[in-house]
Amino acid sequence: QHGATVRTRTGLVSARRAGDVWIAELSDGSSATARTMINAAGPWVAQLLAKAGINSAAAVRLIKGSHIIVPALFDGEHAYMLQQPDRRIVFAIPYQGNKTLIGTTDEPVEKPEDAKISAAEIDYLCAATNRYFKQQIGPADVVATYSGVRPLYDDGASEAKAVTRDYVLELDANGPPLLSVFGGKITTARHLAEEAVAKLGDAAGWETHPATRDAALPGGDMANFAGFLAEVRTRHAFLDAVNAERMARAYGTMLHEMLAGQESLGQMFGPMLGSVEVDWLIDREWAMTADDILWRRTKLGLEMTAGQVVAVEAYVGGRIGVSQTEGEKDR
Repeated sequence: QHGATVRTRTGLVSARRAGDVWIAELSDGSSATARTMINAAGPWVAQLLAKAGINSAAAVRLIKGSHIIVPALFDGEHAYMLQQPDRRIVFAIPYQGNKTLIGTTDEPVEKPEDAKISAAEIDYLCAATNRYFKQQIGPADVVATYSGVRPLYDDGASEAKAVTRDYVLELDANGPPLLSVFGGKITTARHLAEEAVAKLGDAAGWETHPATRDAALPGGDMANFAGFLAEVRTRHAFLDAVNAERMARAYGTMLHEMLAGQESLGQMFGPMLGSVEVDWLIDREWAMTADDILWRRTKLGLEMTAGQVVAVEAYVGGRIGVSQTEGEKDR
């Protein structure tokens, strides 16, 4: 919306300084030129530095965090913080209306691709929950899991749980500036961005100022959610109560644009997902696979049968095939 070009699924092959610019070679065979470069590659931050030919003393420790999802353990919208004997806290959080999300773990890993839950982690989270809830759970109750890797700044702490969660910004100004972000988390994203842009601006000779500190996130420009939900129910009367609330929470005021001129959700792949929403996710949120839609965007994979998933895969494959063909023609 502000003029950037976003290139999803495009890898950096290499980057080099050439005079007062960076030249980046990309995995699709193209290249890009820029006056500055920001290395916000998360757990791959060190690998990107190597591709840019930069030697840095800074490093990250990769810490895996895994979660389990089980049928709802309690009623209500409140969450629980469960203090554990190892001094860690595990959360139990209402999830997707009829489930409970339990997490997380702290396990050191060697590489980002190790972000897969282990049997030991499942046992740990089940035991952590069973210390507090009357309804006991075991591995057989787990309906889904997910894991991620935290790229924590390596401050030399001996235990994974003791590594700082603060971020560190490292500037290499030996020519066109390169700013690398070590650590950080989404809850401090705006503060990190302000500090990063200010630091980079100083090196590049730009005048900068915070531009998004008070800006609503896309779709968040509403006075209150209850009033907005009532508006959604009125303007898009074909939505049932469950889908109206789900989609209002997921897309906010962008939902009006998605459903403009629609009288239904289109081809239905299950009780909650229609082709209108799938098209939006492909066209506006860079989805390219069924997993992108069912897990990375909506979590509706939790509610769908194997046959319904196959139908989504077929539809997305047809759409992406058309999009790629059109893209080739445009180029």
